[in-house]
Amino acid sequence: MFATEFAETFVRIEPLSEDASIEDLKKWAHDELEAVGEVKEVNGVETAGPAFESTELFITASKDSFKKFIVIQKLESGDKVKYTINLPKHKKTAEWEQAIWAMLSTLKTK
Repeated sequence: MFATEFAETFVRIEPLSEDASIEDLKKWAHDELEAVGEVKEVNGVETAGPAFESTELFITASKDSFKKFIVIQKLESGDKVKYTINLPKHKKTAEWEQAIWAMLSTLKTK
């Protein structure tokens, strides 16, 4: 029962090509999120904290049953990375979301 309720919760981290432009990444992320609901570009610092100040793109979409975030960030090495966060809504959603941002904020970013 427990596993079924939380089965969709995940954080996927993907390295991105050096050649990827922010415009292409934004379109790709927007297309991915449109299936979820209305796509909104949000402020990474306000949503997830100061570790996300260097975020090149922070967008989200949600519906009744879950939220999905896509974050594009540049690492200290200069590499770009895409985080996809899928978070079902349940009684501990806010706590889980805070834990996810805390975990991601420990990665080496600019």
